[in-house]
Amino acid sequence: MKTLMRVKQVNLISIDQYIYESIKMNGAYIQGIYKSTIHLSFNDIIITLGYHIGRGKHHILIDEPLEFNLMDIKINTKVEIINHQLIMGNLVVNIRDQFLNSFYPYQQIYQMTIEHQEVIENLKIIMIKNHPCNLFSYDHQDYILDYQFKRINRFLIEPNLENAQSILGLGVGLTPLGDDVLTGYILGKNTVGKSIEWIKDLLTDIKQKTNKLSAQNIEDTHTRYYPDIFIDMIESIFIEYRIDKAMLVLNLGSTSGAGILTGFIYGLI
Repeated sequence: MKTLMRVKQVNLISIDQYIYESIKMNGAYIQGIYKSTIHLSFNDIIITLGYHIGRGKHHILIDEPLEFNLMDIKINTKVEIINHQLIMGNLVVNIRDQFLNSFYPYQQIYQMTIEHQEVIENLKIIMIKNHPCNLFSYDHQDYILDYQFKRINRFLIEPNLENAQSILGLGVGLTPLGDDVLTGYILGKNTVGKSIEWIKDLLTDIKQKTNKLSAQNIEDTHTRYYPDIFIDMIESIFIEYRIDKAMLVLNLGSTSGAGILTGFIYGLI
């Protein structure tokens, strides 16, 4: 049972200017309510609102963590911006102009060197040691995990359209594991400037084969609209030869971060 609460006010840290103007003009609707995030929708776009999600084109970042599933907020409620406040149920987000941002595709391309390969190998070792469930280290006695990782491994060994389609929507959660791997794989290919010949065919399938949030993550990655957590990881690896920012990605969700990093590693090859 949800606990009724008084109006809760928080402050905005980041919102895309276009998203702000669109919601201000036409409003949005609450698509999903979870413990640490809320999903808004308008014009077939999904916007994630939360605290520890990083800045991004389709992210609304606030200044403190909340348990949204305990608040007096309901699915399909209209969300409006009135007098510099984003209003949804008993939650009010105060907006100041200096936190309106314009996000653009990240166009920087890097070249893999021997030193970068060593950094990536170190990242794999850290994943094995610090994450309980990833392609390199998981419970092979778990039938469901074993099935999923075998299909994922088949894709990574032979990354063609058929194998990519076979992991689209594979798994449970807000972003299925197979989709996370695809997101990371596309991110890796983009990072080193390598094209994926079947990507357009895959993109025609995603809205029918996975959920809206996961489909948008894949599309955003393809068009290089990365959240800052991805940009920080890429630059720390390719400019500073460090993996500390990659560890922040690893900690996303229960398997999401590991899936993204796995795809990213193989995409760089």
